Amino acid sequence: MPARYQTSVDPSVASDAAILLTVEEKREVIVTNAATCPAKGYVDMDSRVDAAAAIGALIRFDNVLNQQVKVEFACDDQTRTGFCKDGAAIRRELKLLRPREIRGGGSAVTLMFLGKRNLTLVSLDTARPESVQVRNIIPPAS
Repeated sequence: MPARYQTSVDPSVASDAAILLTVEEKREVIVTNAATCPAKGYVDMDSRVDAAAAIGALIRFDNVLNQQVKVEFACDDQTRTGFCKDGAAIRRELKLLRPREIRGGGSAVTLMFLGKRNLTLVSLDTARPESVQVRNIIPPAS
């Protein structure tokens, strides 16, 4: 579990004196063919998504990318890069990205991908398995 520590900026306090503020549970999943657990490549899970749904979404996403299931894309591209040109372009662009987080609610699961200047959201809904919603957006500056 990741922990967050606070240290003092007071020079009279020893630099190794840290106070534990919180401990946060980190939930991650990965789909792999490896015999052992990989060191990287895990996807963070929102607390509303259980592990089975997250793994199912990652497998379904892989099947969509590799055209093992027939889907129709509903795509919105705020970046004007040609991301949504057609199904082949969408698949090609998504293959370049690695999912960072899985969020959920109801029958839908959303995979989040963070690019250099864009955020891509892919929603997979078990109630509508033939449809994949894709949004490629430029997040507001923080």
